[in-house]
Amino acid sequence: MFTDELATFPVIDLSSLTGIAQEQRRDRKYILTESEVSSFLAGLPRTSMALRIDGECEFGYESMYFDTGDLMCFGLAAKSRRRRFKVRTRHYLVTDEQWLEVKTRGPRGMTVKDRTQFDGFLDLEWVAMALALRGIENVPVENFVPTADVKYTRATLVLPDFSRVTIDWDLRWHSYETTRDVPGLVIAETKTSGGAGDADRWLWNNGIRPCHISKYATGMALLFPNLPTNRWHQTLTHMNAIQENHEIENSRDSGRFGAPRRVYACG
Repeated sequence: MFTDELATFPVIDLSSLTGIAQEQRRDRKYILTESEVSSFLAGLPRTSMALRIDGECEFGYESMYFDTGDLMCFGLAAKSRRRRFKVRTRHYLVTDEQWLEVKTRGPRGMTVKDRTQFDGFLDLEWVAMALALRGIENVPVENFVPTADVKYTRATLVLPDFSRVTIDWDLRWHSYETTRDVPGLVIAETKTSGGAGDADRWLWNNGIRPCHISKYATGMALLFPNLPTNRWHQTLTHMNAIQENHEIENSRDSGRFGAPRRVYACG
């Protein structure tokens, strides 16, 4: 979707990108429309580098999230608990690599990610060890079951200040036999060592602020409207507006008009 814009940046390869990855980082997420992404990319420093693998700069991702039967992980996120965490597998479709990851919150709201290679078996002992390493104990890991998966397309850039930006689109959530998507939605995420980076400052200067959005928790709110969603009310409202505008524009282009569907009936 953004191939032409991404092609204007110098290239960074996967090994170089991996070499500057941060175990602890500050993540900030932003909701964008497709038109805002083009302006955003044009506003980044021209010495930023775009990840390319085999000549491609857009890559498919798939993540499976695990939770307990009573949705402990979702509940901790919904209540904004400091010791919240996520357990997931991540499949990089372009390289066919798969990882088991545990994400926790460190000091000053930093994101901490531990991971090990995934061979199709959920290593509960490793999960418990990774959580304990970050000060989270007595988690009933034996109760973890696959809860939801999300598929999306991603582009990654590295900026001159060594911060990273990921841009995700074509998001589709699935759980059991329920599937949701939000046409027109784009999620940009900045990953810095702490303070605001060049990308954050451009977004702020253009009136785009960080928002509460989690691919797992917000996705669960889309899939199961009966869950508590107060924490994401504003985000879900914004997502509804993006989808409605996207469908109206598509109707105009195709000469069809009709009532747009809502992704979620917000309060």
